[in-house]
Amino acid sequence: MEILDELGLTSDRTVSLLTDSVWESLTPVIEKWKGSITAAIAYVGSTGDVQLPLSQGCSLIVDASEHAVAGHMTNPHTLLRWHRAGVSLYSRPHLHAMMILAESLGGAAPFLVVGSANASQHSANVLEEAALVTDSIELIGQAREGPTLEHRRMRLTVARRASPIRSRRTTTQMVPNLASRRGMRMMSMRTMSPISVRNVSTSRRSRPMPRSLSPQPTTPTNSPHSSEPIEASNRQGCRSMCSGKTWSRRMRCCMPKVSM
Repeated sequence: MEILDELGLTSDRTVSLLTDSVWESLTPVIEKWKGSITAAIAYVGSTGDVQLPLSQGCSLIVDASEHAVAGHMTNPHTLLRWHRAGVSLYSRPHLHAMMILAESLGGAAPFLVVGSANASQHSANVLEEAALVTDSIELIGQAREGPTLEHRRMRLTVARRASPIRSRRTTTQMVPNLASRRGMRMMSMRTMSPISVRNVSTSRRSRPMPRSLSPQPTTPTNSPHSSEPIEASNRQGCRSMCSGKTWSRRMRCCMPKVSM
């Protein structure tokens, strides 16, 4: 009962209320806990693993959906650090609860925490949070069997080189690359409306060519420096075929005479 005494639980009290500095009371107990911890935290910040120091054998259920990561509500780098520490990660979109179930194979009695806090520095230092702590066997059993801490078929998998995390239940939802900032940039790009490749290629084809590159009509010449012989022959041919017309040097053909 020594650890539970720090949370206000005694032999005469099975429920205790934590206010104000919730993480200031919970973090030291979780850090010293010798056993497994299953936590459901809606969102985690960049210091989430400081407020909630989970280790190998523990499980975390969090909203790691695309919406939560793109909105900076869940920090993917914190998830990666937990993963490297051996914590089993699970994603539950629309999760909006804070439950921590601490169990031990022997020694300390299990306890349950239900509250409002997220695992973040903002929650620890700015927000006014509250949480109930209990070692009631009945409540612990309900939490263990309840839907909030149920995480089958929702495990997040992180492949080598930190490829995207997937939710096995919702395979279409992606979490960006956790090892680089490029994943966050790609996530922000995915929120934009896609550009049609077909439209782009069509617009390029319809774009007018520069004047210097557009094909110019060429007139065959006998000499690269003068077109007079061809022009003279054209004039002679037009005069034999056209009557009442005058030769246009600019147009190189016969034009109707204009009577003044």
